[in-house]
Amino acid sequence: MCTGILGAIVVAAEEEEYVSQLQVAAAVIASSLVDGRRRKRPSKGVGGTCNRRRFIHWNREWAVTCMNQDYLGAIPSFGLDDFKHIFRVLRSSYDAIRNYLCSNVSFYQEGFDVTHRRRVSSDAKILISLKYLAYGCSINSFHDYFQVGESTAMLSMKEFTKSISNPIFQKKFFSFFTPSDARRVEALHFNQQNIHGMLGSLDYSHLVWGNCPVAYHGQFQGKEGKPMIVVEGLADHNLYAWHALFSYSKGT
Repeated sequence: MCTGILGAIVVAAEEEEYVSQLQVAAAVIASSLVDGRRRKRPSKGVGGTCNRRRFIHWNREWAVTCMNQDYLGAIPSFGLDDFKHIFRVLRSSYDAIRNYLCSNVSFYQEGFDVTHRRRVSSDAKILISLKYLAYGCSINSFHDYFQVGESTAMLSMKEFTKSISNPIFQKKFFSFFTPSDARRVEALHFNQQNIHGMLGSLDYSHLVWGNCPVAYHGQFQGKEGKPMIVVEGLADHNLYAWHALFSYSKGT
């Protein structure tokens, strides 16, 4: 760009027109900026070859067939107990959540995209969200089975967590721990583990706080020397979470 500017100024100087110098230089600068925005240098891979964006043809129909054979069909390979252990939710609760989302949230409604292909099924969007929330691993761990891309999987998880906070589900899934609940959960664990006074399984996990303000680094410093937050949770034998807390790191 600098070479073009200098060349334009020299040409204009030979004509001995100062106004023309500024006009030509401004035109060259504007043209160079526009071309720089429009034309990007292609990235070079191994051997100097240009890397092109890789296109993956997701087989959505195959994913629907697999989900019906494994979990959602009339005679699935995995029964109701397996569905509960794999997705951490009862099949009846899943059906209720799915019916609400498909009826009230446009993101989960079936249809066709701009290429006239059938959209990603609502079951794939909901089940991949449940698996991601249940296991806490990378969302790319399941996109091969559900045949969805990373951006679609992340969007499905965000839409699911936002939709499930609807007041319709709060009474059942976001209720407070009452004395009657405590007696029922205590009796449940006594029948399962033969232990009196047990309300659930308490566990916690350390999460790195990447955007922690510098002033709080010392207060939230964990055992690895990084700002961390502790997520504490309590769940019963039926996988109901009765306690959740975000707190500071207990490390030294």
